[in-house]
Amino acid sequence: APNGAMVINDAYNASPTSMKAAIDTLSHMKGETILVLGDVLELGEQSRQLHESVGAYLENKGIHQLYTFGEGAMTIHEKGKAYVNEAIHFDQKDKLMRYLTSIVEQHSVVLVKASRGMHLEEVVEALVEAK
Repeated sequence: APNGAMVINDAYNASPTSMKAAIDTLSHMKGETILVLGDVLELGEQSRQLHESVGAYLENKGIHQLYTFGEGAMTIHEKGKAYVNEAIHFDQKDKLMRYLTSIVEQHSVVLVKASRGMHLEEVVEALVEAK
């Protein structure tokens, strides 16, 4: 991104397992670590439980900030907010984009992940074009 932040775009597919792998990746990064998660779609009856497992996985990972968008991701927020310095759930994507572009700084590492249907690549584009 123009402001020197590193943006990792993984907004094209997601499963609970790949989200946990993304959390592991981010936990090893230097700088202010920002995790932006949207829903994992097509999980059926297991959806709430699986989203909860992603939130619980944040324990002891040292991720600084968690921002979520979507119904399933609300469950990630509820379960994971205790394990990060700041957690905010957004019900509108444009509010999420505005907030992120205002807080992301030079030393930030932002990882964006969700199922394709959540269209979170728009968030990535906003970050890359910001500043």
